[in-house]
This record gives sequence, C-alpha cells and structure tokens, in this order.
Amino acid sequence: MSYTSRFLDRLSSYSRTGNLVVAMQDPSNQFRQAGKGDNTSEPLRKVEDVHFSQAFELYAGKMKVLTPAEFQNSKAAFIAKITLVAGETLNIEDLTRYGGFVGHHVPEDNGFSAKSVLCMPIHNSDRTIIGVTQLINKVNGQPFDENDEHIIEVSDKEFFFSLLYPFSIIHCLYNSLSPNITS
Repeated sequence: MSYTSRFLDRLSSYSRTGNLVVAMQDPSNQFRQAGKGDNTSEPLRKVEDVHFSQAFELYAGKMKVLTPAEFQNSKAAFIAKITLVAGETLNIEDLTRYGGFVGHHVPEDNGFSAKSVLCMPIHNSDRTIIGVTQLINKVNGQPFDENDEHIIEVSDKEFFFSLLYPFSIIHCLYNSLSPNITS
C-alpha cells in the first residue's frame, strides 16, 4: 500500500468524510519562527501579510486544486494564516465559542458549518514553515486531541512527499513554462 493510500485511509477516520485542506505558503513569504532555538530574530507576520501560492482540498477521496483567489477569503485560509503566523498547532474545540472565527471575519463556506478544527504547520528540513495542514470536524463529533495531532504530524510527511511534492513541482514547471507556450 502506498504512503498516499495509507494517509487517505487514516484521514477518512478523522475528518468529515475525508476532508483535508493543505495550503502551501508563497515561497517569497517563508520565514523561520523566532524563538525556536535557531537564533532568528525576524518578527512574526500579521495575518493579512500571509499569502498562499497553492491550496489542495481532499474531500471524499478526491483532490481539488484551489486557486489562490478561491482559497484566499475562505474560513480555511483565515485559520491557516493564524496557524502560520503563530508557528504552532491550532486545535479549536468549538469555533462557535471564539468570536474571531464567526460572523463577517470568517464566513461559512458554501453553507458548511465548521465546528472543530485542527490546523498544523508543515515544516521543511530547515524548520521553515512551508504550509499548513487543516482538518475540519472529526467524524465522531468529538474535538481533535493530541493523538490526532500526532497522527497528522506523521502523516503529513508521508502525504507531502508522496503526493503534494511531485504535484507542486509539476505545477511550478507548468507555470514557469506556460508564458512560453503559444496556441
């Protein structure tokens, strides 16, 4: 069984019918987190300064590539930006209890109501945050816990390298070559 298949199997037991959002930070905005023992002193960014170059959504076993415009103003993007700025896992038990995540700041996406969210930064080997992984609404209705965090942390590595990394390379190559392609 491939890494991707194992990841998707594990994922389907944790989120709403296999829903996962992975957002890759725009490479020009990547930064190392200050205070993580790496002697960096760059200040943390503001949420509005964060931009994502790619976003992928897995839902019911199908992957959809979201355009930056589709993703930028969604609830998933807002929570992902907060996670990226903080540089730490964001595990929200009940979004309705936190005013910053409801109302006009974070509109409901297509009528879907998110209750619990687990959003974790994805690091490269240099500990630079390159994106985030986000799960929404655990199937059993319970909030996400430390066990879920551990499983997603391990699974992120498998998933990123088996599916998203090759796809990201192809996407970048296509974008760099597309201006040179004539019809």
